Amino acid sequence: MNTKKILFTGARAPAVLQAARTLHSCKNTVYAADSTYANLCLFCNKISKFFKLPPVKEENYKETLIDIIKKEKIDLLIPSCEEIFYISAFIDELKQYCEVFCDEQPKLLKLHDKWSFYQYLINKNLKTPQTYLAAEMPEVLDKKQIIKPRFSRFAAKVKLTSKIDTKKHNITYIVQDFISGRQYCSYALVKNGKVLSCITYTTILNAGLGAGILLEQTKDKNINDITAFIAKDLNFSGQLAFDFIKTEDGTVFVIECNPRMTSGLAFMPNNFLTIIGNKENRNKSKVDLSSLLLAILIYLPLQPLKTIKNLREIIGAKDAVFDKKDLLPFFMQVPISIYWLIKGIFYGGPTTASTIDIEFNGENI
Repeated sequence: MNTKKILFTGARAPAVLQAARTLHSCKNTVYAADSTYANLCLFCNKISKFFKLPPVKEENYKETLIDIIKKEKIDLLIPSCEEIFYISAFIDELKQYCEVFCDEQPKLLKLHDKWSFYQYLINKNLKTPQTYLAAEMPEVLDKKQIIKPRFSRFAAKVKLTSKIDTKKHNITYIVQDFISGRQYCSYALVKNGKVLSCITYTTILNAGLGAGILLEQTKDKNINDITAFIAKDLNFSGQLAFDFIKTEDGTVFVIECNPRMTSGLAFMPNNFLTIIGNKENRNKSKVDLSSLLLAILIYLPLQPLKTIKNLREIIGAKDAVFDKKDLLPFFMQVPISIYWLIKGIFYGGPTTASTIDIEFNGENI
């Protein structure tokens, strides 16, 4: 069996917990690192050691991460959250010490920047909503359109409006035609342009306008084909996640890309073994519904009717955190969630607070 020492950064993401458990199940030694102690991996009995990192924008972040990799003799580094954009800036240096499961920064930014991604899509004749730079649009639009930052996460600062605030909506924002239809997402593991594993899912419940907290796996050949095309066209390596809108007539529009880990991993944790060349235990996931039960309960007061309407799906879903052989992370969700809720009072909400020290918004690195 091909066993390795594997380090995850962005340990605060619940999906890291699932990936770490899977890799540990095949006798790999798994480590986790983050710039906050408020993460579930800290309490996971499958994680050999947790490392506290400086915030990504501090000068000693790179030095600290490389020191950990050298000291622990890490074989594989897997970034998971938006720290990936900072790590990719010194990926060549990191590759002197270990394999890094992400691509180079220019490629990541082409996908993550919604304006450059739009230009890429139209150049490749892939269907996508007509998009404009907000700074080039009139203050009053002739119809309601989507306005959002070129760099964002969890649908932050996204508005459907017919008015542009010129003081706020500058060149860092885009205006996108509104497409009516159902939202789909994809998540893929890719190496050297080849898709190792890909799943498609829809979101039943969200944390407000943000991340999905009740997901349903589905199938769509068009979406898989688009993912495979982009992966091959860019000769991409790493994690690829796309958002789509599918209209009533079946037309699929590509909306945006997140070249990092997402909650879609819940449907294929076993397939995560493919990135280390391990073909054992690659059972297809039997999970059709995935949930973050605590998050559903937290957001229940804000969306009671929608939650009750989907009670059957909630009951039938597999919780992404619960594992009877590793119970502490499940119970530690409560104090960790309280921490982010309190911090969110000062940072515009818990989801914003949970990413503010690692988010990337187009800064020069």
